[in-house]
Amino acid sequence: MNKISVFILCGAAFLIMPVALFAHKGIAIIFILFCSLIILNIRKINVIFIYRGYLTKILLIFFLYIIVSSFWSFNPSVSLKSSFFVIASLICGCLMVSILSHASRYETRLAELALIAGGAFCYSIIAFEVVSNGLLFKLAYPLFGIHIRSHVDLAIAQRPGFIVAAIYLWMWTALILRNFGGRIAAVCGLLVAFILTTTNEKTVLVSLAFSLSVTVLAYWVKRRSHVLLTSIVIICLALAPAIVDRIPNPTEPGFALPNLSKSAAHRILIWKNANRLIDDHPIFGYGLATSKAIYGPDSVMENNFIPDVPGLRWTNLSEPIPLHPHNAILQIWLELGVIGVILIGSLLIFLLRYINNSQISIEQKFLLNGFLFSYFSVANISFNIWQSWWFSFLILMVVLSNLVLSKQSSN
Repeated sequence: MNKISVFILCGAAFLIMPVALFAHKGIAIIFILFCSLIILNIRKINVIFIYRGYLTKILLIFFLYIIVSSFWSFNPSVSLKSSFFVIASLICGCLMVSILSHASRYETRLAELALIAGGAFCYSIIAFEVVSNGLLFKLAYPLFGIHIRSHVDLAIAQRPGFIVAAIYLWMWTALILRNFGGRIAAVCGLLVAFILTTTNEKTVLVSLAFSLSVTVLAYWVKRRSHVLLTSIVIICLALAPAIVDRIPNPTEPGFALPNLSKSAAHRILIWKNANRLIDDHPIFGYGLATSKAIYGPDSVMENNFIPDVPGLRWTNLSEPIPLHPHNAILQIWLELGVIGVILIGSLLIFLLRYINNSQISIEQKFLLNGFLFSYFSVANISFNIWQSWWFSFLILMVVLSNLVLSKQSSN
């Protein structure tokens, strides 16, 4: 790699978290610039993207399937456009893995330090914001066109950045473990986790709790951890619609969780509405990225929650599925059917197997698994999985984690 490529690599590694914190949609821009500039500054590409093996076959079948899904899609143009975005992003990610595999130990070391420094800078800002009640955010957000008029506005603006910070914590801790030892990694990881819990962002708490629980359980079984984690993924993918069917409907009398937050109750209703559509097209789905197009503004209806408890009854106006199902697994079932679930499940199983077979310490393996399950937990209660910045963040993290965790540390 030449000096310009190394500079781009380290710059992207450092900027991911600060950009995510203040302007999360900028992650997609970083991803595009990172891929473009690296490719343009590589004089000779010795490794071609087209590999032979399990991963290539699954990717090619997945690429073909999401393109073909536009033929039966509820909105063909949206499905085709989204298919090209997903394919281009995945190919760029694989190409980056190939190119960066030629990085020297020195270049890898610089990337590690850039990732650690970017994370430390981000977490320091979050700590200051918790103490100062969001002072920097209130000053900086108007520069990006986000006007903070209340604490609610501030919480909404901060939410994506805090969530990404919670997911990134796992890889950041793994890098500190590699470079500075277990004690420093434990202290830094626990300190940042405590700071993140003080943000009072519920998705952050769910992400930390779920990923920590899975990681501790996997560490406890150790040698069988790969089987355990793979089983969790398969069960979640296969049984998600059945599990949602078993959850009580918050708009029906006798709801068993009347004190559940309004946002959580509304999500359950959205999941149930998505489930009804899944039952109509379980094999092929409605086409990639069609969740938003199934219901339009003319489908807005009034939902009455906890109808049989006068003191807790409340209503809202919403489409049956506003924007997306707010659950990655249900979204895959809804848009791509059982075939899409099998293909994406195969890719996830490949990632878990790759981590398990990599030549890194067992502690680093569990931390990297923690990153994947942290992302997995957030994706199943929050963002649209095909959203450009969210999808780009996942690919960037996979590319950079493959770079820094698949090579022996320089020290």
